Amino acid sequence: MFPGDANDHRIGDATPEEFSNALVDKTKEESLQPLELSDAPPRVDADFNDKLIDDTRSASNNVEQRTEDSLLEEEFSLLRIQNGRSNLLRLPPETLVEIAVAYRAEILGCCAGYDCTGHDEGWTEHARARLCEILKLSQIFSYLRGIYLDTPRLWSYMELSWSPAIIRLFTERSRSRPLSLILMARDSDNYFRRSANEFDSLVDFNVSFLTSNMQRIKNLQISIFTRGIDVLKLWNGFQAIPAPQLKKFTFDVALNLPSRVLPLQDLFSNCAPKLSKLKVCLASCREFQPKSFTALVSLALTIEKNGALLDIWDVLSQTPLLKRLELSGDRIRHRRKEKPPLHRVLTLSSCRTVRLHFHPEVIAYLFSVLEFPALIDLMITSEAYEAYDGTIVSIFSRNHFPPILKSMVSSTVELNLEIHDNMTGFMVPLRPVSHDPDECPHPFTVIRERLYDVPYARTEECKLVLLDCVFQELKIKAETLYLDGWNPDDEYTSFEEDEGETTPDTENMDIQEKKPKRVATFTRSIWNAILSGCPSVTTMDLHRTLPLWPFIEALDQPTINCPSLTQLNISIHPDDFDLQSFDRMLENRKSRDAEIEEVEVDIRDVAELANALIREVDETSQALILSNGDALSNREATNQILSSLRDVQQCISKSIFDASTRISRSANARSPIASLPAELLSNIAHHYVEDVRDEEPDEEDEGERSWFATSQLRLERTIIISHIFSRWRQVCLESARLWSHIDLAWNLDAMHAFAARSKNILLSLRFHATGTESRVMSEDDLYLLIRSQIRFLTVKMSRVESLSIIINSYGLAVTKLWQGISPLRAPELKSFIFVQNIEARSLLSSRNLFSNDAPNLHTLHLKGMSCRRFTSPLLASLKTIYLAVKQYEVSDAITALSQAPLLEDLGLEGTAFDDLNRQSLFTGESVTLEYCHTITLKKLGADSVIYLLAALEFPVIRKVTIKSKAFVAPDGSTTSIYSHLPESMKALAAGASHLEIEMHTAMVSLVVPFASGVSSPVHLVEHVYDLSRTLREDVRLLLLHCAFDFFAIRPKVLSVWGSDPNPDREFDEFDDNDDTMGMEAYSEIDIFTERIWQGLLSNSSSIDEISLWETEPLIPFIIELERPKVCPALKKLRISIELAEFCADQFQAMLNLRKEHNAEIEEAYLMEVPVDL
Repeated sequence: MFPGDANDHRIGDATPEEFSNALVDKTKEESLQPLELSDAPPRVDADFNDKLIDDTRSASNNVEQRTEDSLLEEEFSLLRIQNGRSNLLRLPPETLVEIAVAYRAEILGCCAGYDCTGHDEGWTEHARARLCEILKLSQIFSYLRGIYLDTPRLWSYMELSWSPAIIRLFTERSRSRPLSLILMARDSDNYFRRSANEFDSLVDFNVSFLTSNMQRIKNLQISIFTRGIDVLKLWNGFQAIPAPQLKKFTFDVALNLPSRVLPLQDLFSNCAPKLSKLKVCLASCREFQPKSFTALVSLALTIEKNGALLDIWDVLSQTPLLKRLELSGDRIRHRRKEKPPLHRVLTLSSCRTVRLHFHPEVIAYLFSVLEFPALIDLMITSEAYEAYDGTIVSIFSRNHFPPILKSMVSSTVELNLEIHDNMTGFMVPLRPVSHDPDECPHPFTVIRERLYDVPYARTEECKLVLLDCVFQELKIKAETLYLDGWNPDDEYTSFEEDEGETTPDTENMDIQEKKPKRVATFTRSIWNAILSGCPSVTTMDLHRTLPLWPFIEALDQPTINCPSLTQLNISIHPDDFDLQSFDRMLENRKSRDAEIEEVEVDIRDVAELANALIREVDETSQALILSNGDALSNREATNQILSSLRDVQQCISKSIFDASTRISRSANARSPIASLPAELLSNIAHHYVEDVRDEEPDEEDEGERSWFATSQLRLERTIIISHIFSRWRQVCLESARLWSHIDLAWNLDAMHAFAARSKNILLSLRFHATGTESRVMSEDDLYLLIRSQIRFLTVKMSRVESLSIIINSYGLAVTKLWQGISPLRAPELKSFIFVQNIEARSLLSSRNLFSNDAPNLHTLHLKGMSCRRFTSPLLASLKTIYLAVKQYEVSDAITALSQAPLLEDLGLEGTAFDDLNRQSLFTGESVTLEYCHTITLKKLGADSVIYLLAALEFPVIRKVTIKSKAFVAPDGSTTSIYSHLPESMKALAAGASHLEIEMHTAMVSLVVPFASGVSSPVHLVEHVYDLSRTLREDVRLLLLHCAFDFFAIRPKVLSVWGSDPNPDREFDEFDDNDDTMGMEAYSEIDIFTERIWQGLLSNSSSIDEISLWETEPLIPFIIELERPKVCPALKKLRISIELAEFCADQFQAMLNLRKEHNAEIEEAYLMEVPVDL
């Protein structure tokens, strides 16, 4: 019987496989039965059976396929029937369209502000995701699809980052409907995976599409915050095309992109009659005539230079209907020789909203030439700074504060003060800031000022200026005061351990955790200034105003501050709040008839309330027991009651502890961070620990930071990350790389705990003792420290990948440490740094390093070692080497380098300048370093540098840094590196467009940068403080000969410094104790003689920009420029000298003369540098 027969009671449910198997079985069964001769059929062979089976299977497969097709068709029919009965079909088509529009708006609203920076998904991927969500609207069922395809409104929104095919499809479906186009390009990791051709194709298509469809565009929004896109090409491609339908236009770019200003002249060919909102970043308003934009009511411009302010007035005079104005600068202070001329005052009678972001002097200038009689919404963001004369320039000072504010805040009853570490400001009246910039439902005034350019020691002065402005100048008499001390840029994150979640580290009990320190923003003087200006305040709301004790102390004074205060709300961390002093203040005010009736302090949690309750029960019970007397007969009963109460207290404490733990775990499990995958949590922890490791002292630090305390802080902060909540702790413990970086200053248990948690991955070890901690540590402690390091290294050296030891602290047994390290074999070691900077120590031997068994070593940095007869098989694999050598060891260093054929980065540093012994000329066979592309030579005499450059050849050199010292040869001539450079270095400056030259009394320098702000391929510094005045000038002329004749540089940008523009930088190449620097170093005031200026400007035909800093005397330079043939292409000239006023007349005469001879300098600045007394 076949499956599916009626008697089998399985009708129609047999699968093709069962059917085939049953057929085979039945065939075998019948072939074995005996047959009668009369009925015997012809004998069936095996081939026939196989063919029958194959045919049967093929037929069954066809039946199965037809069955599936029929079922699928029936399923679709059922779905259509269900959709036909849907309640949506009862709605009119107009309603369905509105639903679709609302859904699309929600999708765009959720994604509009998303910043993809730092995520794997870039801005183009998010644009495609929004496209998929929008297309879902037309894929619900056929009836809706027909309606939506016939509705052009739904297809009029497009993103220019979509594929060209999609954009053309949407354009076709939108028919003649006005278009809304968006391009949101934000930076992401995907930038590095994109080629220049992809960005060029994107720009070319956008320009082509905008050019052909500008007549239909209603809304065009372009925001570019990523590198790679040619902003200027995109702008020039469409900005001159008429846009008759355009209502809103935004072109926003990041200020740090390499793009020039965007000209607004002839924008849209002055044909955009419906344009009502215009926003352009880095705009040039020169010859911009917006009078043809008759519907313009909102204007937002970001200008690149303060000089563009001269054009703003002309622009605004042509926009009488303007209701909203936003102006901002590029956040760079541009110093001008003259102040901008004052125009007549322009009145913008319809403007109700103003947003300004400039430095204080620019804001003051704008309010001096503009009036806003209808202004109700004002937001100003300024940048305070310290002027050259030492004064603080602030928007809240009386010279820069806008007078219009007095009328705007005169009747306010609410005041919000914001006092952070790096920002101050106020807001009246208080209301949530609307995320819709087009809406202003209530009067609103915000003035904020950033303090990034103010020294930290003077930020309190800025805060006091703010308070004086608010309470004395504006005379605000608020009844409600909101005080905000929370800093969004430096938010304090509490690393409180939740009990039961963050138990101590049982594997290493010495590892403890500490909370980071908070910054005291609200000092006593600030609190006094605030409270003295609040006599009418009845309600005060404080949010994270640290510290709080001066506030409590001020309110507790006999002379009542804030006498009208009746309601006080405080939100603060428990560790920053002294409950006893606060309660005492409240009682004292109550006794003085100044009671604060309503007090709300948001600091406690469940555990704290429970403990307070237990203490109160305990105190009450003891009072009741003691009230019965001290009779001997009652002592036993008293003890029993106290014992039972203690048991009850312990039970309550344990119950509350368990409940708090469960609540904390439940809250942690519901937190968004707990839903992140383990890989992401591990990466977050890893990046945090990397930042902790980066906070380390430099190897040249002479003790400003305690190296031992710094290492312990790194240990504590590393442990903190694994004690946030249980799941994260488990992830951290399973992440081996998190524990692979070990500081040898930690205790031995901590080092072994980290090594165990790092499992089998390679270790990175460091020991940086660069402070004076060892002077206060006992000899026993120092001995145990070195001993523990040697013990740990002996056990783990086979796993060490990187070992860095920098010792600049007395008291440590460096020799013992070196003797314990150097014999160890290091099969996995790749980088080794050993530096000792203590001059009193004797040099250590570098021979037989790691028993010559470190096959993977590619980086070696040794300082404080003897390089005599330094030969080792390890040199053969080195790619980076940095050695500190004495002058008599230079030849040994060359011998060592000859054994390093793979060397790519070479650094040699002298231990001290040797003025007694001179290096003879090199006469042997030179050593070729075929792969070396970077060389650094520091603190070596010119003779040693010349010797090295003659002994070594660098065929692929790409970067050279030399800091040397010139000297006088026995024949009286000057020996300088500038006249002995090898021919192979000429190519380093090929095509250089920038040249930087420094000429100080004691030093000269030549820098050839790749580009502005990029590392220099050539940096040559030579000290001349031992030379006579005449020989110094000879060295300076040799530098000019080297720049213009040897390197053949024809710069476009020339920068010359006559004194150090950054006097705080470290000159480690100088001898700090050299008395010769103080003898004559600052007596030479006329460095830039006529010969020097003629040498500087002798090859000036290509120069279009010159910057000079304290290049005195300046008169010979001005005389040279009076000749039009000198620097004929010069367009920009910036000069900063101390006595600028003595040269001003001759400087202006030179400018006029060049203008008459058609060699005008378009931008010329002569600024005065303050004289240091």
